[in-house]
Amino acid sequence: MEGKVHANMTLRENFTYINYELNRALAADYLFVTVLITVLLISGVFGNLLVIKVYYFNIRVDPLSGRAFLPALAVMDLLACVAGSTIYMVQNLQPASFSGDALCKFYYVLAYSCTMGASIMLVIISVYRHRKVCTPFKKQFPVLLVKLSPFIAGVTGLIMTLPMIPVVGEFQYLHKFYKQHGQKCTVLYNTTLKVYFWIYFVVIASVFFGTCVVISFISFRIHRIIKKQIQFRKSSMARSDTSFSPNPQPSGAEESESEQQSSSRSRGSRKSLAHGSLNGTLKQAVKPRHKREKREYAVMFLLISIVYVVTWLPTLVVNGVKVLSHGIEEHSAPPVYITLRFLNSLFTLNNVANPFIYFKFDREFRKHFLSFRCKR
Repeated sequence: MEGKVHANMTLRENFTYINYELNRALAADYLFVTVLITVLLISGVFGNLLVIKVYYFNIRVDPLSGRAFLPALAVMDLLACVAGSTIYMVQNLQPASFSGDALCKFYYVLAYSCTMGASIMLVIISVYRHRKVCTPFKKQFPVLLVKLSPFIAGVTGLIMTLPMIPVVGEFQYLHKFYKQHGQKCTVLYNTTLKVYFWIYFVVIASVFFGTCVVISFISFRIHRIIKKQIQFRKSSMARSDTSFSPNPQPSGAEESESEQQSSSRSRGSRKSLAHGSLNGTLKQAVKPRHKREKREYAVMFLLISIVYVVTWLPTLVVNGVKVLSHGIEEHSAPPVYITLRFLNSLFTLNNVANPFIYFKFDREFRKHFLSFRCKR
């Protein structure tokens, strides 16, 4: 009897949830998502490295301009792209054969701290631009804060991510579709720390949803104010042009002596006026370019905010579904869990799209990028 009990205990101890057969089947199911993440990872790394190179070494950026934040945002996007893609590659390539609880926790903390740091960086940029555009006469951000913004965003993201350590790790499960056991790295939705898990999930979801709302509100407000400023200046210039009328020329064939003296004096003044008008014309030629760049920057930052919101909302929805429906991936058919995995990985687009947005709306960045291609 004791020998039978000892044999049963040995069998349970030797039993492992690592299943390479199930792993091959699920990895094949996730192949499309894996390829997509690989493409996004390569594009994000090269794009953000190019942004860092151009803005740090090729363009002289005013430390108090909105453009000064772009290389800092590129640094955070690069880290978030690499870390976020890493955790998803691990989950797609080892969906049933992952081993290492501490390693899983490290992957999650690294990915979410970098991702949250990039989100906080966008909030800092939005607040900075709002103060500069909407309250230009109030005290603005100091140069030191602009330079330290990546460090501040990264540390804040890490502090907000560390509490998730108890609710991520190895998870043993039974896959209902393939009727096999497996082990993966994931969020522990069935954790025993249910109250702690719900508090943390609600806080994190509120932070990300609040970030989407704040960034959207500020970006649309800034865009609307800049648009009104440009329209007001256009209407003011149109009114000043219509109100200007040149002095009429004398109609008589003969002029009096006083008129001849005044005309001789006016010839010299006209020369100086002609020279001054040339300078004024040059200044007016510069103003439309400045206005165009200001409008393009407003649209650029607005588009960055829209991409952030559009790519993060599916991730928030999918994680909400996973919290409410425990084990939905393990209890569903391939089309369902593949779609969930695809939607959950879309937030990586946020870190990849920004270099393309800079290329479209920033003339200086586009000029230097094209000069690299010409040199090659």
